[in-house]
Amino acid sequence: MAENSRILIDAVIFDYGEVLSERADPVHIANMARIAGIGEQAVTQFYWKFRDEYDRGTFDGQSYWAAIAEAAGAPFSGDQISALIQEDVKSWSRIRKPMLAWLDKLQRAGIKTAVLSNMMTDLLAHMRQEFDWLNAFTCQTYSCEIGAVKPEEKIYRHVLNNLAVPAGRALFVDDREINIQGARAAGMHGIVFKSLESLRDELARGYNVPLPDLVT
Repeated sequence: MAENSRILIDAVIFDYGEVLSERADPVHIANMARIAGIGEQAVTQFYWKFRDEYDRGTFDGQSYWAAIAEAAGAPFSGDQISALIQEDVKSWSRIRKPMLAWLDKLQRAGIKTAVLSNMMTDLLAHMRQEFDWLNAFTCQTYSCEIGAVKPEEKIYRHVLNNLAVPAGRALFVDDREINIQGARAAGMHGIVFKSLESLRDELARGYNVPLPDLVT
């Protein structure tokens, strides 16, 4: 594509889970099943059944795991719930270093950056304590703080307002097609994240932004 026909982007917006962070290691599900005393299949089923309400802020960690316990017919003690929250947070805490390097490249090029993520309160508290690099973003939008989850329109409007850029000059990178569809419905550009290689290729084909390096 000719340089003058590339899509002009003023802001790149990152999802957190499986974009900035690595995919959760299955060992964490096994650990949660062990802590809860129920099978891995049950943990996986109920983990996602109530997740939107945890991410929305309707549930905190205690009420989220209590809902799972009730659904599974296996009440959890306070110690079990504390251990489950800790294991859950740990599962989402491995960071993709090449994405942080790309974040730095974008910022040095004068492009605004943001995080837009469905996020539960316990993980967010951990991130803010442990990840100083979050402060580099122009702004951060988390579902648990605004009471809306992707792909609801409100959450996209929130990040665009904070960035103060037109929707048509913003690019959202998320690992789920449904969330990219929501971004496009709000007027934004979107790329479904599958790998660093595929992200780099798609950016190179159509956007005027620096490309991520495949290694750091």
